[in-house]
Amino acid sequence: MCTAAAAFTGVGTVRYLAPDPWALAAGQSRLGRPERRAPGSPAILGPGEDLWIVAANLLFLLSVGARRGVDHPTIVANRRLEPETARLAVSLLTRARTPAAVTRPSTVERFLAARWPALVSAARGRVRRRERRPEGRGRPEQGWASAGPPPATRRPEPVSGGGAGRRGGRR
Repeated sequence: MCTAAAAFTGVGTVRYLAPDPWALAAGQSRLGRPERRAPGSPAILGPGEDLWIVAANLLFLLSVGARRGVDHPTIVANRRLEPETARLAVSLLTRARTPAAVTRPSTVERFLAARWPALVSAARGRVRRRERRPEGRGRPEQGWASAGPPPATRRPEPVSGGGAGRRGGRR
């Protein structure tokens, strides 16, 4: 939902899970920019924790790669901007019998569960990369996500610090 539509419908806060890989690749992302809000516009909070950034962006990059190929400009740019996620997407796309097969799981839960160890590994790599860069968000919180998929009835442990998704945090 665009900001104007959110303001028109009275949405007070927009929480986004991950920066849009297309916007990152095109240099159009709001990530890292100071928020400029017009009166009546919703507050914008995000992104979420590293594990969920990798999961969300993986789904997006897979959809682009399955339709346009791994040499699409969005995937190429994300190899530099979000290398852990792009590497995982390219690996899944190139190992599949057909690229479209990767994006047609029975449910999102099954798709993520089958790739949970790879997602956790990519998220840990993302945290390490960001800790080495001055623009990184700080150190990860204790309590890394387990290597196995989370039970369906329980939210997985956070991979990085901060954010509204942290247990005991403000909502």
